[in-house]
Amino acid sequence: VAVVILPAECGSSVTGTQGTLLSPNFPGNYNNNHECIYSIQTQPGKGIQLKARTFELSEGDVLKVYDGSNNSARLLGVFSRSEMTGVTLNSTSSSLWLDFITDADNTSKGFELHFSSFELIRCEDPGTPQFGYKVHDGGHFAGSSVSFSCDPGYSLRGSEELLCLSGERRTWDRPLPTCVAECGGTVRGEVSGQVLSPGYPAPYEHNLNCIWTIEAEAGCTIGLHFLVFDTEEVHDVLRIWDGPVESGVLLKELSGAALPRDLHSTFSSVVLQFSTDFFTSKQGFAIRFSVSTATSCNDPGVPQNGSRSGDSWEAGDSTVFQCDPGYALQGSAEISCVKIENRFFWQPSPPTCIAPCGGDLTGPSGVILSPNYPEPYPPGKECDWRVTVSPDYVIALVFNTFNLEPGYDFLHIYDGRDSLSPLIGSFYGSQLPGRIESSSNSLFLAFRSDASVSSAGFVIDYTENPRESCFDPGSIKNGTRVGSDLKLGSSVTYYCHGGYEVQGTSTLSCVLGPDGKPAWNKPRPVCTAPCGGQYVGSDGVVLSPNYPQNYTSGQICLYFVTVPKDYVVFGQFAFFHTALNDVVEVHDGHSPHARLLSSLSGSHTGESLPLATSNQVLIKFSAKGQAPARGFHFVYQAVPRTSATQCSSVPEPRYGKRLGSDFSVGAVVRFDCNSGYALQGSPEIECLPVPGALAQWNVSAPTCVVPCGGNLTERRGTILSPGFPEPYLNSLNCVWKIMVPEGAGIQIQVISFVTEQNWDSLEVFDGADNTVTMLGSFSGTTVPALLNSTSNQLYLHFYSDISVSAAGFHLEYKTVGLSSCPEPTVPSNGVKAGERYLVNDVVSFQCEPGYALQGHAHISCMPGTVRRWNYPPPLCIAQCGGAVEEMEGVILSPGFPGNYPSNMDCSWKIVLPVGFGAHIQFLNFSTEPNHDFIEIRNGPHETSRMMGRFSGSELPGALLSTSHETTVYFHSDHSQNRPGFKLEYQAYELQECPDPEPFANGIVRGAGYNVGQSVTFECLPGYQLTGHPVLTCQHGTNRNWDHPLPRCEVPCGGNITSSNGTVYSPGFPSPYSSSQDCAWLITVPIGHGIRLNLSLLQTEPSGDFVTVWDGPQQTAPQLGVFSRSLAKKTLHSSSNQALLKFHRDAAMGGIFAIAFS
Repeated sequence: VAVVILPAECGSSVTGTQGTLLSPNFPGNYNNNHECIYSIQTQPGKGIQLKARTFELSEGDVLKVYDGSNNSARLLGVFSRSEMTGVTLNSTSSSLWLDFITDADNTSKGFELHFSSFELIRCEDPGTPQFGYKVHDGGHFAGSSVSFSCDPGYSLRGSEELLCLSGERRTWDRPLPTCVAECGGTVRGEVSGQVLSPGYPAPYEHNLNCIWTIEAEAGCTIGLHFLVFDTEEVHDVLRIWDGPVESGVLLKELSGAALPRDLHSTFSSVVLQFSTDFFTSKQGFAIRFSVSTATSCNDPGVPQNGSRSGDSWEAGDSTVFQCDPGYALQGSAEISCVKIENRFFWQPSPPTCIAPCGGDLTGPSGVILSPNYPEPYPPGKECDWRVTVSPDYVIALVFNTFNLEPGYDFLHIYDGRDSLSPLIGSFYGSQLPGRIESSSNSLFLAFRSDASVSSAGFVIDYTENPRESCFDPGSIKNGTRVGSDLKLGSSVTYYCHGGYEVQGTSTLSCVLGPDGKPAWNKPRPVCTAPCGGQYVGSDGVVLSPNYPQNYTSGQICLYFVTVPKDYVVFGQFAFFHTALNDVVEVHDGHSPHARLLSSLSGSHTGESLPLATSNQVLIKFSAKGQAPARGFHFVYQAVPRTSATQCSSVPEPRYGKRLGSDFSVGAVVRFDCNSGYALQGSPEIECLPVPGALAQWNVSAPTCVVPCGGNLTERRGTILSPGFPEPYLNSLNCVWKIMVPEGAGIQIQVISFVTEQNWDSLEVFDGADNTVTMLGSFSGTTVPALLNSTSNQLYLHFYSDISVSAAGFHLEYKTVGLSSCPEPTVPSNGVKAGERYLVNDVVSFQCEPGYALQGHAHISCMPGTVRRWNYPPPLCIAQCGGAVEEMEGVILSPGFPGNYPSNMDCSWKIVLPVGFGAHIQFLNFSTEPNHDFIEIRNGPHETSRMMGRFSGSELPGALLSTSHETTVYFHSDHSQNRPGFKLEYQAYELQECPDPEPFANGIVRGAGYNVGQSVTFECLPGYQLTGHPVLTCQHGTNRNWDHPLPRCEVPCGGNITSSNGTVYSPGFPSPYSSSQDCAWLITVPIGHGIRLNLSLLQTEPSGDFVTVWDGPQQTAPQLGVFSRSLAKKTLHSSSNQALLKFHRDAAMGGIFAIAFS
């Protein structure tokens, strides 16, 4: 131990663990008019004890002792004369400052002071802020400090430096600071750091709009690396700007739970803007940023589902991107690195590769992907792909992956260029379809997804393959084809309609061609109307050359018609229109010199010939005019010869039938037309006798013609273009109205359809007139095979222009079940979404709050002969019990609003995020009094605190749970049933910890009890705090303080330095129970004495007593020994210190209170 003996000088500065201070000239007298400063410094963490071995000062001369390193520290005492004799002073730090002042009068011997060091009481370890660390720690001694800083991304709230205070009680001058992730901020000049969502890692708050700005030196760029990312999809969005918001470029807009890829700025600053809505919170994000000097463009990356060529990123360099098969490039395939004013950036921006929604594919092979693959396809998509390969090839599809929502999402595949082609199949679900091959070089794929659930989608490879069959040779105009097998070795044969001749080979065979591919051995023939010829048979047709096209002028055609013997020829022109001077002559025999039956020119459609007298006629057609015309369509048949009692035989009208074969006098013959045709003329004729002549019919036989429009009410029928099967005329305007019984629908099948493209059109309207929805306007040869109405009426309008015409159309209609499904029932207490009920349409259902859906939330209108939904409409029911996790909701008694059932025990759990309680409000309440009841418990268990039990018809008041889990329990007995209850709950933040007051024998200081707030506890004089003096309200399942509540208790002894107060018996105001001795040292300022008032003394007379000494030690004079029987009311010390000691022997307890001042 180092011992320092100081020279008797005026003042000094000394360092050590013990030593002596002497007044000037000691042991001689000190001088007048001096001020001497003494400084003592010992080791950190130790205090200094000062005692006077000699102390003799003259009146007016003083020694001041300060508890510190200068005279601004706390004054321990001012001493004169012999006042410091027997006094011990203790510092509360490692320094003492002494100021010795002498006046002009008198001197004395002075002082000899001895000092020594002792271990000081330290401040408690203040701890370290969560998400922070200590920068400096001075050791927790009086006068030392601790400083703090926060982890990257956090900001310090509070003081960054704490000072350990000197004094009787060791404590820090300020509370421990906290480190928080703030909502926004600006970072300048940092080379790295973090940006955190507010409150991270706790979930962020609602309704935020936070902006962070990171600014680097000019010529630098900033990289962002995502450590954590989780926000509410779509609703809570982080936008990152390259440069200032007002002039920068939006780098990325992020939400959801997927961890984003690294981002790099091209400017020297980035701005992050985070916006949240009023609902669901997630963990948020943690982003590390780093600053680097820009010498080239950032790595442009490799697009997902793609590749890149070119790895040099200097200014002027280019990089080329391409996508994997099936993906399409979004953006430019080639980008270049550009440098402008120390900023390096790619121009244009790097592209991405996405699986497109449809497209035209023409390569020999490829991949078809569902949109967004490999991510699930989006809802509400309509994507069409048209695949076309080389003309002599077919297409093979192989499915690698397939998963579509069953019954709602479909992939339709058609064998041709569009959806009018034959349907190969409609696919859904997760079963992998088999290999599909087209019959031509085209395929059409149509993908449809509904508005809700998505699945993984599909991956389909397609390749072109050599054909194994001949292509379909098609049909023949004015003729028919027999045979549909197109494989190698098969044949098809063509036949012409009456009046036409085959030009070419009528039978074709499928053989291997010179190129080794299947091909027909001959070209397809054509059917033409010849100029003249021999016609033999009981009936037939004669046509003008090139019919139904216009004939050419400058030709003469001779047609020789012969019917069986004993019959004569009867003929009629079904169509007749020739140009001026173009004449048709019909002779009664094969000779051009035979009797002329008729000579016609111009328009004579429907005209019949006089009956020939033989079985032969000659038709001579002379086309000499300059302007051609369509010509004629002549129909003939053999009929029996007539007599006075027999009328001439009547042939069946073309496109109709004759009812009756009796042609004798008095007979009546009736006529009817085929579907689509109408009678022109009388529907019946009668054979009448003519005196002296042959019997004759009273009127001419009628004909069957196609009407231009009409009202059709039969359950099935035919609609033909006027003149069909002949070409229609120009300038037509025809309207057909079809009406079938109410509740039925109409389906039109298109048998044939040819009109002048774009000029002559058939419009079909889905209803009673042309103001309703149009199913389509059709011209040329493009028309769907089937048209379906959605009601019991259709309106068809056909119009032709003033010039070219065509073959026209043949439509068949029939009554069917409506193509739309019946309107589904809306569940009680539910809503329906979707107003279309056609095939493949989807209707969805949702229940009102508090009700559960029983059944299927989505139903689809199924294809088939009968329209029906794939599932019945669901029900919305109030169930018995369950768990609800939404931030707000409704709970209903079973069967509400009807009566609840008997013998029910239902339990609902309201589970909210930690830190939230439930605000519960009853909207309806009616139960059987006493027997049927509802209980609300503040927690998840049956043993949790009951907030209320309700029964009867009185509406309960609002309730607030203080737990994030609340239990609602309902019981009904076996008898009376009532409507029950409807309650609403809404989450609210649990804001306060339990009220710490009343605090016995102390006081509580603090602004509030909300989360994160702190309160401080202090004891009344005479009591000592046990526990933590500062508590903080923390987050948690239930709001609570971070430590147990402290207590104020009477200590068993101690050092008391206050100027007044009370010494209490241990455990006061309860009786003491400890058997140990307790001692209190009371020290008041120098120059003062102590007055003790034994105001309350209830000790046991035998063995329990209080001893008081007039000084700091038991060697000082006693002021007395006191017990219940020896109480003295008031005592006075002769110095500034008094020692009290309590001794207990008795078995019984007691109490005492001794006031001092």
